[in-house]
Amino acid sequence: MSNLCKFATVVLLAIWSGQALALVSVTVDRTDIRAGESFNLDIRVDGAQEGEPDLAALPEGLRLLRQSRYQNHSLVNGQSQSVRGWKLELVADEPGTYALPPIAVGDDASRPLSLTINDAVDPVAGGDNTLLEIRASADVSEAYVQQQVIYSVRLYRAVQTKYASLTEPDLDQAVIEKLGDDHQFEITRNGVRYLVLERQYALFPQKSGELVIPPVTFSAEIPDTAKPRSDSIFGSFLSRTRPVTMKTEPVRIQVRPRPANAGDPWLPAKKISLEQSWQPESPEYTVGKPVTWTLTIRAEGVSESLLPRLDIAPTDGINFYRDQPQIKRSVSGAGVTSFHQEKIALVPTREGDISLPEIQLSWWNVITNEPEVARIPASRIQVEPGAAVSSMAPVEPVAPALDPALVSPLQVAPAATGYWQFAAWGFATLWLLTLGWLLMIQKARKSMPSTHTPAARPATRKAIRAACRANDPQATATALLAWCQSTPGGQDILTLDELAAHLDSTALKRALMDLERHRYGPAREPWSGTRLAALLPALKLRQRNSRAKPSPLPPLYAPNR
Repeated sequence: MSNLCKFATVVLLAIWSGQALALVSVTVDRTDIRAGESFNLDIRVDGAQEGEPDLAALPEGLRLLRQSRYQNHSLVNGQSQSVRGWKLELVADEPGTYALPPIAVGDDASRPLSLTINDAVDPVAGGDNTLLEIRASADVSEAYVQQQVIYSVRLYRAVQTKYASLTEPDLDQAVIEKLGDDHQFEITRNGVRYLVLERQYALFPQKSGELVIPPVTFSAEIPDTAKPRSDSIFGSFLSRTRPVTMKTEPVRIQVRPRPANAGDPWLPAKKISLEQSWQPESPEYTVGKPVTWTLTIRAEGVSESLLPRLDIAPTDGINFYRDQPQIKRSVSGAGVTSFHQEKIALVPTREGDISLPEIQLSWWNVITNEPEVARIPASRIQVEPGAAVSSMAPVEPVAPALDPALVSPLQVAPAATGYWQFAAWGFATLWLLTLGWLLMIQKARKSMPSTHTPAARPATRKAIRAACRANDPQATATALLAWCQSTPGGQDILTLDELAAHLDSTALKRALMDLERHRYGPAREPWSGTRLAALLPALKLRQRNSRAKPSPLPPLYAPNR
């Protein structure tokens, strides 16, 4: 009977765990949604949960345009995983806040969601004369140095296009990067339905003054309505087209310098928070026993390259051993969210009540234009004694003092004395000969031309280029850091962020940021090393504290590219 109960318990736990794995989540594809613009609502079910979503929970004012469903099964580490969901294309005709209650699928339901629909914009007048329109805008007209600016490009199409292309913005005074994938949705203006493509970028100005974002260009071919289409069976293929080219207007942003009352370091952000955790979660502090203390910086609207290592004040009774920081980021329509995480081994050195120091990080709030400080408050821990040890300190052995009068001289036989003297002279002669031979080899090596050192940098550059051609981000990062170690002035560079800080090439810095994003961020698409390989000739460390005048003569040997 006992075995039967155990078996029933295992079966019930398995059933319960399978149900617990079922999770219903609801997400929206965009953050800036306007009245009259369609958007996608994704209802996703992870796990083996049956049933259909209850769409009656959609609030009044949201119209359902179309609906589709998807399903995916996979086998990971011998375990079956099931994902299915529904994509709902919705539109709100009026601005406002729409409260979406939990959507039930079977026995589970999603969390409630609040949707904010902003006022409609009228970038196109609509009508027969406006079939294509392209607009560019920034979320702010003024920004601080290194503050995030969201730059958006919207293309409105009411006609079919062929061979369409859209150029990328190119700036020298700012770091620019694309935010995720393009968004597509629909709007209707004066009875004309437009398909809208939205592409967003995060800009980080590097200099104060006026920043002018140059126009981006859209080019395509559209049907030529002035020429009639053939009525033959091949009419759709032989229809006449005409090329069109459109440009956005330049966008101007006034970049302000760092305020005088800003703290150090300079971190212009929407929000920064400090978080801490412990491993184990509820540690027991014992002398000599390490505990892992994890500190995390979460910053919205800040590049991860700006986040510093946290300062920890020395503490009596505690030794801190810091690991290499882990840096990552996530992107969305709201911009970049950066994470800087440090794991610290905390080892108590004495028992009793010990105070852990407060952790502070100064930053600048770009919303309120005021300085702020993120804090982890000071705390106290109680440290227990370690393993039992002897209460007496170890004593060094001391040789007893002897009275010279009581010590008799050592008696050695004459024959033995002669033998040992001969052996000592022999060993001394061999030692001198060996030393002379080693000195001769060392002198010969110094006089020979070195072949290893000059080959270190070209070989490492070849390794970087080979890793780029293989589109391997991890191997490329390893080869770049190896190049730093073999380059004068680069021995203290341990991360790609530190390498970027020692470079003058803005394009190369962007390529390194893209490489880091593919190493630590969500893998949306495979990394391509073609761009970084093309920029390798610009891989030169910035000279620091160099007073030597440049030579008027070209180098004897050209650097190996």
